[in-house]
Amino acid sequence: MRVSVQMEADKKDIDYRFRQGILEVQQRVGYKNHILEKKLSLIHNDLETKETQLGEVLASAKLDPSSMHTVTHRMEVKNASICLSLLTSSLEQTSLRRHFRCHRTVPSDKFVVC
Repeated sequence: MRVSVQMEADKKDIDYRFRQGILEVQQRVGYKNHILEKKLSLIHNDLETKETQLGEVLASAKLDPSSMHTVTHRMEVKNASICLSLLTSSLEQTSLRRHFRCHRTVPSDKFVVC
């Protein structure tokens, strides 16, 4: 009977820690998503400003419209590549942090929720 009570208490403790771990992960993910959305918004605003400036420079240089389109397209591709590499780097860092947190050494009677 005493073993059953102890097992039930352990089960409740494990369940509580499991749920707390899930809530913590959800909060961190939500916060990180919020930060990424802000960064993306800032990058988008910066891109719009640079496109406007580029358009003014190209217009004052009196280039033909096809040349303007080619230059603008190249800049869009380069900006997209930079943005993609930043997001990829952020994802890799997050994955590495998660990997190290989830694979740390723990006593055999405990477990880590990943």
